[in-house]
Amino acid sequence: MKKSLIIILFELLVVSAANAVVFDHATSLIDIPTASLMEHGDFEAGLSVDYYRELGPDNQGFYWEAEEDAWGAIGFFNLLQVGGTLYSFGGGYIIFGANLKLGLVREQGFWPSIAVGIDDIISHEKTAVMGYPYEKDMTDSVYAVFSKQLHIFSGMPVWVNIGIGNRVFRSEAEFFRGLYGIFAGIEARPFDDWSLIAEEDGRNINVGVKYRGPLGLSLVAFGRHLLEGGDVLNEGRRAVRVGVSFSNALIKKRVGELAEELETVKAQLAALNRGETPPELRTVFHAPEVKVEIPAEKQEKLTRYTVQKGDTLPKIAAKSEIYSDPKMWRRIYDANKDTLNDPYTLFVGQTLVVPRD
Repeated sequence: MKKSLIIILFELLVVSAANAVVFDHATSLIDIPTASLMEHGDFEAGLSVDYYRELGPDNQGFYWEAEEDAWGAIGFFNLLQVGGTLYSFGGGYIIFGANLKLGLVREQGFWPSIAVGIDDIISHEKTAVMGYPYEKDMTDSVYAVFSKQLHIFSGMPVWVNIGIGNRVFRSEAEFFRGLYGIFAGIEARPFDDWSLIAEEDGRNINVGVKYRGPLGLSLVAFGRHLLEGGDVLNEGRRAVRVGVSFSNALIKKRVGELAEELETVKAQLAALNRGETPPELRTVFHAPEVKVEIPAEKQEKLTRYTVQKGDTLPKIAAKSEIYSDPKMWRRIYDANKDTLNDPYTLFVGQTLVVPRD
């Protein structure tokens, strides 16, 4: 009764948020897929280890065993995600499974993201080697999943996904059999770099935390199979998963931002060479008149000009009563360096001296 109540409460939590992108089976070191897809050319790869307690020979004592996984995935055309996983159990054997996910609908407004996929495309019969508790049904596992983002806790982003699949998403355990392959998960992100995750993967319940570090590195720690039960494939054994992954998505984003900044600077330099001041560098403020004392011996070679709204140094130099040439703005700037912080910032009402050599 207690176990069933925990499952019901978890499902209500997911459905009440009803909307997600948790983490992906092939890309985020946790057991359910999401409807999110990698952008074209983005990739992610990682290593994870599951530690669990195994009963010794003749049911005498416990010892620690481990399952090591290495995986990777890459996005194509913002529509397709292809990946694969190497499963290794205590160094006893290695199995490879390929994964494929196709995006059908992207999240927009009320509508969630929708994706379909297939895990472990390279089929194997149910593996049963040496009685390891994480024996896997490696036959093709098909699924469909809905994902959406919500803001339900004072603006904190929360992602939720709900899906259904067969084989690895179905359990023989009595209190999960009735789900018929339905899986669900929720992620809350209280801080930009930290996520709290809980999921029901169709076989059991997992919870954990993920940290996104600099340069695309991520660290994860999860408690898996928190409920004990009679699942044929995992025997309800509890485990701890730790892992690290790397993604190029942040680096690609930063390179794109730097490229845009470089193009902006190039455009500004080109405008200055034409004697123009780019709009994004043009700043005019209302300020009291700034008085400039001019030595008497230079009075006959200088004139004064009062800055008007919209003026720039090239515009002033282009006036017929000044130089009639916008490219001569530099002479005005050099003569007023004591009162100008830079060539782009002028104040309405400010007095400039104009050399008349």
